[in-house]
Amino acid sequence: KMDEGSALQKKLSDLALIDAAYHAKIEECFGSDPSDKLLRLSALLQKHRYFENCNIYVDSFTSFTVPEYAVLLQILDQASSVTVSLCTDGVNSKLPHFLSVSDTARQLSHLADRADVTVESITLPAATKEKPQALEMLAENLWRFSASQKPLSSDTSVRLSIAANIYEEAEAVALQICELVSRGMRYGDVAVVVRDLDAYRGILDAAMERHNIPYFFSERTDLSSKPIFRLILSALRAVSRN
Repeated sequence: KMDEGSALQKKLSDLALIDAAYHAKIEECFGSDPSDKLLRLSALLQKHRYFENCNIYVDSFTSFTVPEYAVLLQILDQASSVTVSLCTDGVNSKLPHFLSVSDTARQLSHLADRADVTVESITLPAATKEKPQALEMLAENLWRFSASQKPLSSDTSVRLSIAANIYEEAEAVALQICELVSRGMRYGDVAVVVRDLDAYRGILDAAMERHNIPYFFSERTDLSSKPIFRLILSALRAVSRN
């Protein structure tokens, strides 16, 4: 609907053609259902030994889906070696926060058996010489529920606090920051780390404002959520889909 021959009309037409051709090629190779991609890849690897004579390294996973295991089976069958790093204190760990990772280690071992591959388990030692005493104590006793509640160390650099709810938790954090600043620390040297920022929005920032604490939220955002990018993507979608 734009003026014929305008620079923007030509550019959008080019991008729309590229986008349409790309999606047509993707559908030709992988089908119309993106969720089937890994299973299709697994089937393709049975015909083409893409990972032959390769050394494969898998990192930053705690578990795998069924399609991912199907691909890993083909990789184990083809590659010269496959190294998977898992964050745990041992493949047979009984600690609650490592149970899912231990289960993943067992699943990978079963997968290696199916591929007739020898498994070697290596536990890397922790760099204890560089670890502060308080963190060492915390690592050893955090999940030991029967441990004494008495202070395990005179080092007070790590403090564990129990709050009744998220509001008390936010208030405790704000008061702790005020205490640190009163001792001479700068606001810019304080960081608050939370697992789900959205759950604390409107609560943590409100506590900060009550105590006049300057702050900003540092979070990853999807570029497609930004107004200018949404405009461009919407225009492309309108052209490519008529």
